[in-house]
Amino acid sequence: MIGERILLRLSALGKSQSWLARQVGITQPAINGLIRGTSRSSAHLHKIARALLTSPEYLTGEIDDPDENAAPPLPEPQFQPVTFEVMFPSQPALEQMFAGLLLASEGMSTDELAHELSVQLPKALALARSARPSHRAYQPVHREEDSEASHDARSAPLR
Repeated sequence: MIGERILLRLSALGKSQSWLARQVGITQPAINGLIRGTSRSSAHLHKIARALLTSPEYLTGEIDDPDENAAPPLPEPQFQPVTFEVMFPSQPALEQMFAGLLLASEGMSTDELAHELSVQLPKALALARSARPSHRAYQPVHREEDSEASHDARSAPLR
């Protein structure tokens, strides 16, 4: 019953299991266990109900109206915009970082990938930035075709 009701509410809201897991603060497999019935109860049922804009009684089948006894939605978090300068790693360091993130996330769904990137990207940027030597400026890698084009441009007569 709980699994069916969770799926109905997810569908009605146009949301995914990963979204629900993030809202509640548990893993997507835990949500999937409730839906499949491999997990019968959850200490987070009230949080799940609130995220799904319904009540725990609806999810457990005690009532049939998803709006009856539903808690009000959680207030939107208040953010204060802050502007600050950010120093990004060099382009080759970013390439290497993104390649590693993509390899590690192979086979993930879009929601899982979004979650994984939101967790790993700040860590990877911090590591890439700390690995950058601070005593010398970044020197771009000159590719052979870039050097030839640059040489051709320098040796061309001015008109």
